[in-house]
Amino acid sequence: MDKLKSMQVFIDIVELGSITHAALRHQISATMAGKHLKSLEAELKLPLLTRTTRKLSLTETGHLYYQSCKQIQQTLDQTENQLQQLQHKPTGSIKINAPITFSEQVLAPILPRFIAQYPDINLTIRCDNNRVVLIEADADILIRIGELEDSNLYACYLGEYQMIYAASPSYINQNAAPTSLKQLTHHRCLGFLYDQSKSSQFNACSMPLQSNSGQLLLQTALAGSGIVLQPKILLQSSLDSGRLVQLLTDKSPQTKPIHAIYKHKPLSVKHKALIDFIRSNYTH
Repeated sequence: MDKLKSMQVFIDIVELGSITHAALRHQISATMAGKHLKSLEAELKLPLLTRTTRKLSLTETGHLYYQSCKQIQQTLDQTENQLQQLQHKPTGSIKINAPITFSEQVLAPILPRFIAQYPDINLTIRCDNNRVVLIEADADILIRIGELEDSNLYACYLGEYQMIYAASPSYINQNAAPTSLKQLTHHRCLGFLYDQSKSSQFNACSMPLQSNSGQLLLQTALAGSGIVLQPKILLQSSLDSGRLVQLLTDKSPQTKPIHAIYKHKPLSVKHKALIDFIRSNYTH
């Protein structure tokens, strides 16, 4: 069994507190993750973890071995980074987790240029609006919108995210345009559904449609079905063409910061190349 792989699995078992979660990160079965752990323990002839029905705990040996494994992992990362700096050629794989609309409206148009500029970097992008903890995610970089919570992670500011109200001319012709947020309770509103920790964004009496897809809500608004509150980057082309009209211009929510969040500092060459590219090409 690959000892380095076993060490990486062991690190994640410790940090995630679960063999199952570590297995998911490495896209292997829980049984295989357990075999990686047993392989290390068999070689050392000492237990690394104590297991109860509720949690896993490091033994004294396990604590020392975990610290050594982390040092080895960091040394390998630093060596890879130094080699890439010598070559002036970022290489390797990057896993990204980013919100759906940001991925579709910001990343999708610019990534072909990134791929052409850095042909030796392979990207995997998971589009996800849910609340995600980086240490538990199968990702190197999280892109998230909103104020950052206190954590032991690092973040790089990418820009601002503006949400605006809009509706089609046909809807406005049939319904007097609202002049205050309070008047939205008298309109048909198309609400965005966040993850389970949040409810829909509107407090409206009539909400004929709610969805976690900004594109679906946009198409429904273009058909004259109601008012949306969506990112300006999603609505801009429809506003420019006159198919949508911005409403409540002076009542738009305050812009929110966008950050790329990562675990380790300094950034590797490949991660820095990607973050710098997104930041320099993001227009809002």
